Amino acid sequence: MFFANCGFVQAQHSAYVGVKGGYHVATVNMSHTILRNTVPTSQVFGSLIGVTAKLFPKPHYGLQWELNYSRKGFDQRLTDTNEEFRTTFDYLEFPFLFNLYLGKRKTQYFANFGPFGAVLLNDKTTGPTNSLSEQLDFIYNSERDNKFAFGLKVAVGIFREFSFGGIQIDGHFTAEISNFLDPVDLSTGVPDNSQNFTLGATVAYLIPLGTKFDDGE
Repeated sequence: MFFANCGFVQAQHSAYVGVKGGYHVATVNMSHTILRNTVPTSQVFGSLIGVTAKLFPKPHYGLQWELNYSRKGFDQRLTDTNEEFRTTFDYLEFPFLFNLYLGKRKTQYFANFGPFGAVLLNDKTTGPTNSLSEQLDFIYNSERDNKFAFGLKVAVGIFREFSFGGIQIDGHFTAEISNFLDPVDLSTGVPDNSQNFTLGATVAYLIPLGTKFDDGE
């Protein structure tokens, strides 16, 4: 196996728990498969806070669980009136990630990837009032649209263990597979493709648990 030739991870514990926080750039894809029209959207900044736990059965690979409160959003323009609206989503996300590590001593370089599920806690839309646009159904409606989401997350970063605990910094990308709009049927013209995407970075403080791996294990 490739990782078996990269040196042993010394002073690595078998488990960690901690807290994390960070920022991301959030955007969406909104389009209609049959009509081939794309809703003009632009990016907005979002944030997340959460808790995380990592378990390593052996050096160089393991599992990571997260529970994150994440704010995503986007700006969209209705093309018939050129009116702009901003929508924000507050999600509770549950990533389940597989970890691969390279490194020795107390510094480790890692990549993780895996699926996540999410529950919508709150949504907010701001924009012109009393709009006469015929595209108002293109805006998220909590009474009609989906409150659950699922997708994939990937991240790369660095972890360093100190006497007071561990610091982990990562850059990550998330992509929803599910749609947040419910077009009801394709004849309505409501986009049948509507997914959130984020690109960002987080910092975590982790407390080591369990035993250390012995050198040469």
